[in-house]
Amino acid sequence: MDSPTPKLIHYRTRGSNNSVFPGAHLSRMQGQGFVFREHDTFIRTLDQKRIDIHATLRNPMGEIMVKTFNQKSTISINVIADLSASISAKTDLDKLQIIQNLSHSLAFSARAYGDRFSFTGCNDEIDQLRSMPLSRDVSQIDKLVENLQEDCLRGSATALPKAHTTIGSRQSIVFLVSDFLLPRELLTETLNSLASHYVIPVVIGRDQNLPGNVKRGLVSLLDSETGKYRKVFVRPKLLKQYRQRCNEFYASLMNYFSSHQLRPLLVNKAFDADEVSAYFYS
Repeated sequence: MDSPTPKLIHYRTRGSNNSVFPGAHLSRMQGQGFVFREHDTFIRTLDQKRIDIHATLRNPMGEIMVKTFNQKSTISINVIADLSASISAKTDLDKLQIIQNLSHSLAFSARAYGDRFSFTGCNDEIDQLRSMPLSRDVSQIDKLVENLQEDCLRGSATALPKAHTTIGSRQSIVFLVSDFLLPRELLTETLNSLASHYVIPVVIGRDQNLPGNVKRGLVSLLDSETGKYRKVFVRPKLLKQYRQRCNEFYASLMNYFSSHQLRPLLVNKAFDADEVSAYFYS
């Protein structure tokens, strides 16, 4: 049985991109578009279809003037996903399923726009079995989603700064998907490596990482990154301190993104393509 068709995500860039290939997005490249660029002389453009009589009459040198336009161009969509062990943490939100659904919808949407899509999975290393190069072949993402299972979530996300090598330097939209329970130095290194791209941090499960109904007394807590259990005597004061530190961590994370002129996309419930589209138009 075929999987249902994903819902289209209406994405766009914050400004014009520099792709030379015609597509659906604003571009800085001159071509056969509809966005006025500037006037130029006929002798340089040789475009008799766009001769501007008014501009020609105003030209003090008597040159024939032509309107030039910016074409619309393609832009690649790249998902760089944190596949570390913390994504497998047992909460009310299935983080891995959000990565699957988001990637599936973005691949479908990229094809609809005439763009290419890639996926790079990162834990201790770049997971080649859970990655795909830039392509318009949606069938590849179906195979990729099938491979995104619990057994691929392991270790930490130390390979994130290397992910830029899989997407090249040409300007693109990068969805950096993680719970962002990362060392700040690792995050900084990752963002610096993606400086030539439009980066959208997708923060999954922020509210799910705050403690809810935790039993009091002696409990065993699992560290998702190491896979080891630790005995902790849970007291009301300890829970209060933990909640406070969680809130401080996420407030600091939002301030960090703001200082890098990034606006995160927060996903605290089941994936909704319309909410992702709304991000680009709000």
